[in-house]
Amino acid sequence: MSSPASTAREVETLDNFIGGRWVKARTSEFFDVHNPAVGEVIGRTPLSTAADVDAAVQAATNAFPAWRDTPVNSRAQVLYKVKQLMEQHFDEMARIVDIQLNRVNERLAERGLVERRADPADGRGVRLSLTAAGRTTQRAIGRRHARSVTQAMTAGLTRAEMAQLEMICRKLACASDTREVVFT
Repeated sequence: MSSPASTAREVETLDNFIGGRWVKARTSEFFDVHNPAVGEVIGRTPLSTAADVDAAVQAATNAFPAWRDTPVNSRAQVLYKVKQLMEQHFDEMARIVDIQLNRVNERLAERGLVERRADPADGRGVRLSLTAAGRTTQRAIGRRHARSVTQAMTAGLTRAEMAQLEMICRKLACASDTREVVFT
């Protein structure tokens, strides 16, 4: 029989992807990456240093002119390739997302923010609904987010731009009742 140490899976330490290649981080600090379904450590990611971030920013800055000068059709082909790969690995990605969502839902239920019930249509699926505490938390988070977005927008827009944005928002609010938006 093998000892636990010999059967434990080796945990991969991740590198940074900088300038089109994998680069070891210049740090001695790492963050454990957990499988949310079982809590097992599946990897370690570097807590990158300022020098690591500077190297990534410099590489991106150096790469930008070539990307900017690449014809739009060629750039679109890169995105189509990403789409193709995502479609090719759809089942694997769906399993990963399912595991992560189940763990998130479990945590929300443990905190009393959602209730889980069997789906009455088939009995196998799970329906989630917000509890009163969940609704309160959702509203509080929404308000904080709205304030932060408002602050960021007002800091970056002139008075004239803000007036124009307010006019557009009023039109959208009125149109939400009629489902018709008219811009002049």
